[in-house]
Amino acid sequence: MSGVRPVFVLGSPRSGTTLLGSYVASHPDCADLGEFFGFYSTLSSIPRMMERIDSPVKYEYLSALVQCTLRFANDVAESSGKRFWCDQTPFNLLAIRDILSLVPGALFILTLRHYSGAVQSLQRSFNDGYRWAGATIEESAAVWARFYAHARALDDSSTIVVSFDRLCANPRFEIGRLRDALCERLSVHAEFNEDVLARSHATFAARQTAARVSADGFEFTPVQSVDHVAWTDECDARCMPHVLDVDRYLRTRFAEYADPRHMSCYKAGAR
Repeated sequence: MSGVRPVFVLGSPRSGTTLLGSYVASHPDCADLGEFFGFYSTLSSIPRMMERIDSPVKYEYLSALVQCTLRFANDVAESSGKRFWCDQTPFNLLAIRDILSLVPGALFILTLRHYSGAVQSLQRSFNDGYRWAGATIEESAAVWARFYAHARALDDSSTIVVSFDRLCANPRFEIGRLRDALCERLSVHAEFNEDVLARSHATFAARQTAARVSADGFEFTPVQSVDHVAWTDECDARCMPHVLDVDRYLRTRFAEYADPRHMSCYKAGAR
């Protein structure tokens, strides 16, 4: 058994997983796997591709492939003297039950983003050629719901929950809360590089981030996680049949889950 701690950053696509994953991976004790896709591929994609293959060694091969993926991730960290590694692939949430069985000692960071902002961002991704993001807001809403429905499998004792909407509204406080939780769970010093938060991972490259680095130094800047003008009551009504059950579940279970349209401090601080 490897002594390296696995860390997975999970969430719907366009929920801040890459941003927060970059922050976690900036620690000097972390091996950055980026959006590795190795676990999702070996646990979900490849088994689906091989469903109709008639081979007496298929399942032995798939099992060996999964173990190889885990061994590879651990070897990357151990070979560079790191204490933990970070996989930022949001699609891992779709394979979370298998991941929990494979790496029972892993730490999970669940990024929650309200469906309104996530759907808007998924629509931009679709327009940039990512067909899986959904051609309509109904399809994008279904993508959001499909991912977060799997959050039910996560255990509170091994999960740190971060609201992307609260992060946008009050980045200094939310990053501080995440930093403290990571230090406690991973038993590391607070050596994360906040500068990585100034790099945008949005489809629209010019989109403002929750932090910026200038000649005067580093500073956090509240931003909007949803375009309140563009998100109309009609948009909400079209999404509701697809998101209702999952939205209700997230509201019930996670105190961190927030609707940015109802956050007075958000509207006051955003710019």
